[in-house]
Amino acid sequence: MRNFLIYSLATLCFSNAMAAEMPAQDKLTKLALSKLEKHLNVSFSIPFPKHYDIDAHSKQPIALLLIDDAKISVTQPMMNPHDGAGTIEWMMGPEDLTHLLKDDFSCILYLDEDGHFFQIGLPWNPDAWTSEGREGHQLRRRKGELGSEFFTRAMLTYRLRAQKAKAPAQAMRYLAAFEKIAVAIQQLRQGEKNPVSQ
Repeated sequence: MRNFLIYSLATLCFSNAMAAEMPAQDKLTKLALSKLEKHLNVSFSIPFPKHYDIDAHSKQPIALLLIDDAKISVTQPMMNPHDGAGTIEWMMGPEDLTHLLKDDFSCILYLDEDGHFFQIGLPWNPDAWTSEGREGHQLRRRKGELGSEFFTRAMLTYRLRAQKAKAPAQAMRYLAAFEKIAVAIQQLRQGEKNPVSQ
């Protein structure tokens, strides 16, 4: 019993220390993500299918997002708890969750310390169309490029690539969903930075 109490106390102290060490910008991002459901007017209430063999932290609750008269399943965006870089991740897929990992579309978003778009990664999709070109699936803001300019360039790049996908309409739908979610996250994050502008 004594060992269990010592272990529990040590775990609690470690957790508190980790929380205290979280950079201020990550705390603001977490606050922004906590408001995303209301901002998008969706409910992340569908349990993630337990039988899928993926990282435990990726098994977030799912909401259905309407894009171009079609529903897309979207996992609740969250910060990766392991990389320490403030990485925001989520998955998207068809409305039919039995095909979630067959047709999934993985999304990674990085914001800089001021909440501006910095890097986007779309590492996995049904036929790898996001990885075309020299830069691969991950696009990054260039030196001197504003966050808004980078985001516009990145979305244009992905749209051009999506035209070569095996299912261009579906690819464009996923991109539209990604853009909607990414812009919402960025707006909420900017709102946390500047509460007066909300």
